[in-house]
Amino acid sequence: MSKAEVLARIKQEKVVALLHAGSSASLLDCAQALSTGGLNCLEPTMTTPGDTSMAMRAEGEKMMKGGSARLQR
Repeated sequence: MSKAEVLARIKQEKVVALLHAGSSASLLDCAQALSTGGLNCLEPTMTTPGDTSMAMRAEGEKMMKGGSARLQR
């Protein structure tokens, strides 16, 4: 997904959820619930305690196309 496509998607959605949780598991659960409810522009913070992993670009693109928010590790 190009930068222009991401920007267009954000403009279309009009809302970006900023996610911060006490654990990476609860962050993923929250992201999944928001996505299921139709909110698909999500920005997880990188300060979630104990989470040393990062989402790969392909995983973010999968989520933006309606895929699961659960990361496969």
